[in-house]
Amino acid sequence: MKKLQIFILCMFTQHAFGQDKLTKLEEKVTSDGISYKISQRSSYPNSRKLYSNASNKLDNDLAIIPVNVSRVAFSTIDMGKDESKRRDGLIKKSFELKSRPIPDDTLFVNYKITRQGKILELSFLIKSNSKISVDDLSLIEKTLKNDYVIKLDSKQFKEMKYIGYSAPLALPGVKNL
Repeated sequence: MKKLQIFILCMFTQHAFGQDKLTKLEEKVTSDGISYKISQRSSYPNSRKLYSNASNKLDNDLAIIPVNVSRVAFSTIDMGKDESKRRDGLIKKSFELKSRPIPDDTLFVNYKITRQGKILELSFLIKSNSKISVDDLSLIEKTLKNDYVIKLDSKQFKEMKYIGYSAPLALPGVKNL
């Protein structure tokens, strides 16, 4: 039941944030070898910005879900309490190793993953007035790509080039582990 609730929340988030058109590319920033393209959802001051790794190749590639892949398959992606805690622990450790403070903000992470759960690409949706820096995003991206594999039932995603998945990342929760 918990997985279903998380799935519904993630699908709602993807749908809700996908309704706005992105404005033209605002800027490009770089941190620790990773360049990000920054696009803004609208011109409102409290709108969100999308930070997308400039080397991402799948950002404009629409994920095709074959007919034989059940819509319920996405509920097999395990982002429950234990998985979130494992992910959050890796991120906390990375911030501690770099002696960086963990920001008090929540962001949405858009994952593009293989059927085995390996992260191919990431993008981040954050508030315009967020305290999360590009250095923080770079650290989170490197940590997740290098150290984290998402648990899922790979048989459910046969014939898919990649799996698109979004989930919130509450950094205050990471800080309080």
